[in-house]
Amino acid sequence: MPWFRVGDEMTTKSEVLRIPRPDRLRAFGLWAMAGAWSAKELSDGHIPQHMLEELAGRPEDAQSLVDVGLWRVVDDGWQFVEWAPVQPLREKVLEDREKSSQRVKDFRSKHREGNAVTNDVTNSVTNDVSNSVTNDVTNAGVAVPPSLPVPTQPNPSLPDHSSSKSGERPAPSKSRTNGTRIPPDFALTDEMRQWAREHAPDINLALVTEKFVNYWLSKAGVNATKTNWELTWRNWCLTDQERVPATEQVKPETRRFITTRTPGQAAPRQQNPDAWMNR
Repeated sequence: MPWFRVGDEMTTKSEVLRIPRPDRLRAFGLWAMAGAWSAKELSDGHIPQHMLEELAGRPEDAQSLVDVGLWRVVDDGWQFVEWAPVQPLREKVLEDREKSSQRVKDFRSKHREGNAVTNDVTNSVTNDVSNSVTNDVTNAGVAVPPSLPVPTQPNPSLPDHSSSKSGERPAPSKSRTNGTRIPPDFALTDEMRQWAREHAPDINLALVTEKFVNYWLSKAGVNATKTNWELTWRNWCLTDQERVPATEQVKPETRRFITTRTPGQAAPRQQNPDAWMNR
């Protein structure tokens, strides 16, 4: 569908500005409505006299457009002075419509031919294969069994019960060892103290162990059980050792002289190299 083109400079054109202000809005409105009607009806800018009243125009509005050079008087009405090339002519619009219609026809025709070929090939192949298989099976007297599920590959991680005798139940697999709660009398051994001297030398061993026992005695649920409480205690000590600031960690060559200390306090010398573990 053609449309009436109005440039943004139209309101400042000299022809429009020459229309007196009291009459400008009505005259310009008539010009725009008449242009839209002409584009729709393909009249190439010709406005019949009877359309003036239909477009809500007055004879004086049309005369204003004639006076400034936007319209000219013709037989049975008025004519836009500058219709082409800004506005499309009837001949060009009809030609474009014909080309568009032909393109649509060609596309639909090609689409139908493609569907016909596809359907012929598909039906032919499907029928040939189906009929061939059906006839071969029927002539051979073979009953077609129902489809079976596709067998999966054997999984070496699963037990093989294929060789078990009929009626025998496979032996149950061994379950993992269940954990236990921390013993209420959990205490440090000499081996545990020696391990702490070597791997967590900067922690307060007695305090860390007391907190460890209190925490696990008060914890409830399945997560409160462990299979090895000494290893759990070791991990607890290593975590506390990692939290000791580097500035407060004791150098290996001075550890044998340490007893108890506070941050910023010099470590006194001791005869018993293990006395620091009792702090």
